[in-house]
Amino acid sequence: MKFAQLVVGPAGSGKSTYCETIKNHCDAINRSVHVVNLDPAAEEFKYPVSADVRDLITLDDVMQELQLGPNGGLLYCMEYLEDNLEEWLGGELQAYGDDDYLLFDCPGQIELYSHLSVFKTFVDYLKRDGWQICVVYCLDSQFTSEMPKFIAGTLQALSAMVQLELPHVNVLTKADLCKDKQGLEAFRFPDPSEMRHELDKQTGPHFRRLNDAVVQLLDDFAMVTFTPLDINDEESVEELLLQIDMAIQYGEDQEVKTQELGDIGRGLSGAAARGPRHWVRLQRPALQRCWASIPVASMASLREQKEAFVSGHSGTTLEEVTLLATAPVLLLLLWRLARHPAAGSSGLFHTAQPTATGLALEFGVLVWPLVAALMGLVTPAGLMGTAALLALALFATQHSAEWQQRRRSTQRRPLTEALRESLSGYRAALMLVTLIAILGVDFPAFPRRFAKAETFGTGLMDAGVGSFVAASGLAHGLAAAARAAASGTQRRFPWRREGGRAAALLALGLARLAATRAADYQSHASEYGTHWNFFLTLAALRLLSLVLPGALGGSVAVEGAAGAALLAAHQCGLSVWSLIDVVHSDERAGSWLRANKEGLLSLPGYWALQLLGAAAGRLAYSWAVAAARTSAAAGRSRRSSIGSGENCSSFSSSSSSGRLRIHTKAAATPLAPQLRLLWQLGGASLALWAAYWVTAQLQPVSRRACNAAYVLWMLALNVQTVTAFLAADLALPGTAPFILSALNSAMLPVFLAGNLLTGLVNMAVNTLAASDAAARAIVATYTAVLCGGAVAAAQRWPHK
Repeated sequence: MKFAQLVVGPAGSGKSTYCETIKNHCDAINRSVHVVNLDPAAEEFKYPVSADVRDLITLDDVMQELQLGPNGGLLYCMEYLEDNLEEWLGGELQAYGDDDYLLFDCPGQIELYSHLSVFKTFVDYLKRDGWQICVVYCLDSQFTSEMPKFIAGTLQALSAMVQLELPHVNVLTKADLCKDKQGLEAFRFPDPSEMRHELDKQTGPHFRRLNDAVVQLLDDFAMVTFTPLDINDEESVEELLLQIDMAIQYGEDQEVKTQELGDIGRGLSGAAARGPRHWVRLQRPALQRCWASIPVASMASLREQKEAFVSGHSGTTLEEVTLLATAPVLLLLLWRLARHPAAGSSGLFHTAQPTATGLALEFGVLVWPLVAALMGLVTPAGLMGTAALLALALFATQHSAEWQQRRRSTQRRPLTEALRESLSGYRAALMLVTLIAILGVDFPAFPRRFAKAETFGTGLMDAGVGSFVAASGLAHGLAAAARAAASGTQRRFPWRREGGRAAALLALGLARLAATRAADYQSHASEYGTHWNFFLTLAALRLLSLVLPGALGGSVAVEGAAGAALLAAHQCGLSVWSLIDVVHSDERAGSWLRANKEGLLSLPGYWALQLLGAAAGRLAYSWAVAAARTSAAAGRSRRSSIGSGENCSSFSSSSSSGRLRIHTKAAATPLAPQLRLLWQLGGASLALWAAYWVTAQLQPVSRRACNAAYVLWMLALNVQTVTAFLAADLALPGTAPFILSALNSAMLPVFLAGNLLTGLVNMAVNTLAASDAAARAIVATYTAVLCGGAVAAAQRWPHK
């Protein structure tokens, strides 16, 4: 078998120096290697050339005879080579047989590899002649000094890989001239999210969409990695040569240890070099066939494949997350319309106790659409559009007078109670979406854009932990304000209760850590850290609440000021002291603190989110009370005016129109309290979105760091969604669905059960190999079991 390297890259990237280095190294180890020059513009070489394209055509002759410039002349030379390929190259290659090894030193015009057919024709000819070829793409290490230049070089490498469809090794040349050699390690396996962050810092804001598109392209292919080459370091040269030999199966009869092969495999293209996630994400069949022929000694374990599968994502748009967060509101309206008596019927769900049929229909209206949207069966926009059309169709068949009568009957309900129930409905819907997502994300059917972003980004699952903390803060603020209003004074801080809850959450977090380690279960380290988890974050927040009981039991101003000051200090540390780079780095060795940097460094942000959420809850409660009082005062004023006969009405006749006019001062009533409260909450939501937009310009959303943009995003999203639930409840009042009520009454046990079932499914099923239909069936069954269990538990142990 015959072997060859095709050495390509931009002009001045060190291709000839590379060929000289490999030639000298092979001579030193008694390996016969021959160099072929394919550059018609070359002038001299420091190594012997076995074949030279200049014997066929030279650039100087073409420029002189055809009056072409350097670039045009070079293109003409290469097209001439393509036309005479078999005549010239065939004759030159006849001298080489099995086990011969050639280095083809190519010209530096990158368009020859990315746009023109000459090198595609060249490699096809070599493959037909029985040559095993590896492309070696050379990129100057100096390109790493500026992110735009490095990304341009990376795109060129990707273009060559896609066009030539060969085993490929990308080399950062001139590493011996680089002062910060350790800094090159960060460019060996480029992180798209880090690249986008650095690119945004080095370019203007009007380039952001272009930056996103470019980085997304690299992330979609996930193939480009680099190996630094120090020509003065024999180990560096030897390691690179071993990687190339592995790619073209040179010396395959030699016995090589599995671990050594695994190490060598790091230098192959992104599919082998960056882990099984990139094997899964290969998209082009031709590339799949090509890379499948490359021997890799051992694929990572299934656990590592699953860890890689949920890593490295960049999120989706804010609009799509908002649609998915609002979808349960529209589904709730649809359920109430279906349940409401229409045209004399008793309704689909008109039962006082849950029945099998009723729960099945409830599941079909409230739960299955969310499963379908999260598992890629329908888009969020499609779900919302379909639900809206069905709701309008049902509403058109019903008597609006009946709904008006129901609304009037529910107006006697205190606004604070309506606000509390809306928050409860939202928290139950949040739990439902979370339960679907924590299992669904392990299946390929789950859109990858919904998964958590690796660094910066707004994935659907990024909103999970933040929404739990924000909703908890809102609930705490509402409850504290209600207790204060009932007693007339601030109650003492519940030390024992909060301490007990913190201890329980701490025990759950440690138990989860022990269980995952004992079962060798996959763990996404960049989510919270090596040992940290969601339960430990919640436990830490409970413990932090013990540090500042005065703030947590105080007023809107105290909690708001404390949260804002804490968030400002946290963001200052992330931006000014560059802690954001520490959080996003992959370095974990050295200490327990570094291993769990995400969980620890994000705690100030989550604490600020909890405090600001509590302040928002107190403020919403005060608005509800004020709106009700204003309405009551206006009502008393109208009744007083009518009773006294003052300004009741006056009649006048218009001479011009001849029509009777009625003037009533008391007719100018204020807005209904419900509309007043919705107006205030809507305004607060808009203000939070505006604050989010400002902070996002300073630093994009980072869940891992829980930065200011993330905190304000969570506040805006949660306040907006609670407002939507309140509007739905006031527009179409009714009882809560059994499933949502059951989920709300036992959120922590249901979440624990969801985590346990997720683990059991992952251990029983290879989720990465599941078809889309099987994945949806499994997730739907799992969700039905959790919902059914929650309803059964609620009936057995009613929540008091």
